[in-house]
Amino acid sequence: MIAAGPAPIPLVGPIDDGSQRKVWLVGIGWAFAILILGGAVMFVRRK
Repeated sequence: MIAAGPAPIPLVGPIDDGSQRKVWLVGIGWAFAILILGGAVMFVRRK
């Protein structure tokens, strides 16, 4: 498979402002959720 050459990659068009804001909010939401979950795990393991 490596010698088969480069694979065709579909081009991704520009993201409009509404979608860009949604993607940003989802990313921030995931980061905040992981931060809270990590803090909770550290708090539980501390005891």
